[in-house]
Amino acid sequence: MWCKCSKASTGKRLKSCGLCRAAYYCSLEHQELDWETHTLTCTGVSASGKHTRMPKPKQQLNPSQELLQRHLVEAMRCGKAGDRRGEGAAYCELGLAYARLSQFTRAVEYHEKHLAIALEVGDRAGEGAAYGNLGNAYDGLGQFTRAVEYFEKCL
Repeated sequence: MWCKCSKASTGKRLKSCGLCRAAYYCSLEHQELDWETHTLTCTGVSASGKHTRMPKPKQQLNPSQELLQRHLVEAMRCGKAGDRRGEGAAYCELGLAYARLSQFTRAVEYHEKHLAIALEVGDRAGEGAAYGNLGNAYDGLGQFTRAVEYFEKCL
């Protein structure tokens, strides 16, 4: 890096290279003087020597995140298609996935959505599953009285 200036010596904030953010300069003049040297190490420079914006690396999802994303996409797809029963089943799977991650509050949220849809479409089996899943989720939250209420409804 050519510029040896600091904030203390110039009295102003240093500016970084707009692409790699690794090189700091006190002025545009110093950046231009360092251009030839900096382009050799800048991660924002292509093989042709041109400054290009590098794409951000795509973050990998862990298996739990992939499962949650898959079920959420399925719920949205079914919702757009008007498949209420499929949407309810996807919400059920989302609730179960959150329960496996011990995120019981989120599990309750999705099991309640599943229950509402099951009641709407008259899906008795889905209704029973939702009551049982809600009981398990409230049990995980330590709200045992509420859990028992839902377990009794599923019988």
